[in-house]
Amino acid sequence: MTLWDALTLFAAMTALALLPSTSVALVISRSVSGGPRHGVATSLGVVAGDLVFVALALLGMTALSAALGSVFSVVRLLAGLFLVYYGVQLWRRASSSTDDSKQSKPAPDAPWYYPGSLLGSFSAGLGLTLADIKAIVFYASLLPLFVQLNPLSYTDAALVAAITVVSVGGAKLFYVLLAGQLPRHAITARHRKTAHRTMGSGLIAAGAYLIARAD
Repeated sequence: MTLWDALTLFAAMTALALLPSTSVALVISRSVSGGPRHGVATSLGVVAGDLVFVALALLGMTALSAALGSVFSVVRLLAGLFLVYYGVQLWRRASSSTDDSKQSKPAPDAPWYYPGSLLGSFSAGLGLTLADIKAIVFYASLLPLFVQLNPLSYTDAALVAAITVVSVGGAKLFYVLLAGQLPRHAITARHRKTAHRTMGSGLIAAGAYLIARAD
């Protein structure tokens, strides 16, 4: 991979990651409702999911994904169930909490998948990304334009992974910073409830769609 190839790939992936999407909406929602740490955790989950797809594409797993369709159907089903659960939990939090100071703080013994936990935010970003199985085809189509896949050098593989982390992670962190620019006093309990209900509805709809297509 030449320097020009690396820069072009970085520009393309950054531009695509900045486009409004479900993952962007999730990052903003978690940043507003839970603070920057939750936005960062969600962003890391999105990046982790993209790295999985990049690895699959680099290892030539596109054909394998078609051969193992039932496995990916299970992945899609589990991701859909998780998104529905997460959306329901957001609605429950919006309905039960009125205290701004308590809204973003989970109980000390909250499970890892609880929406108010950092690992829950990470899992939401990861699950949402992995639910888009078509991303394997996208990366498998994009990467050969910039990387010689046969044979694939360790240097090129590491460089692609680094570009993915910086471009996708940087784009999502941009939205975390953007959400952080909102005046602190402007983020009231009412705004948090609206954010929870809006994102919860979106996640429930997305999860239901994935479950319906898990065939």
